[in-house]
Amino acid sequence: MSTSNLKSLTLRTFNHPIQVDVLPISLQVLYLDEYNHPLKASVLPNGLKSLYIYALEYPLEKGSLPSSLTSISMVRYQSSFESVAPLNLSHLFVSFIDPSISKVLSNVQDISIKTNEISPLVSLKSTSIQNLCLSLRVKTPIHTDLLPLSLRKLRLQGMTIPSSAVIPKSCFYLKTDIKDLDPTSIPKSVRYNIFSGVKKLINF
Repeated sequence: MSTSNLKSLTLRTFNHPIQVDVLPISLQVLYLDEYNHPLKASVLPNGLKSLYIYALEYPLEKGSLPSSLTSISMVRYQSSFESVAPLNLSHLFVSFIDPSISKVLSNVQDISIKTNEISPLVSLKSTSIQNLCLSLRVKTPIHTDLLPLSLRKLRLQGMTIPSSAVIPKSCFYLKTDIKDLDPTSIPKSVRYNIFSGVKKLINF
């Protein structure tokens, strides 16, 4: 069977190093459930848009992620993004987010981020993000400089707002899962403050 036009590929139990030119260049969606080997440069097709790797724990190497990617899910990944060039991501799901993520998201304007833990040193302050959905598994306070200065719409799940100072004054839309949110912790610029009690955050 020809794979020259294959768009989506799921490898549930595959766990061997992938070599360059093995994956079809037409591939846009790739699922690797058990893969846990170093991801070498140029292994992934240049047109790949969505990448799901459940078990990957090795640090990402320079050139390992194609610039075409818009969605990344690496559920167990806890290493750095230091070697990764800026990407135009709309969805990111990793186990741990460290400060190097700011470079990867430097040109992004609209993104949904899901993680188990975020470093208190992470700063998205200088990114271009305007619409942000941030979801954490364990209740975590928003720390100073985490949110981008360009922020307009913010959705939060699993995060607390310690004071109005942590939300940029450019933000006018806020949706959270905080049932009894203290009004004094919301900046006056926020005109729409919406409570969402559902487990899955709703899109804008």
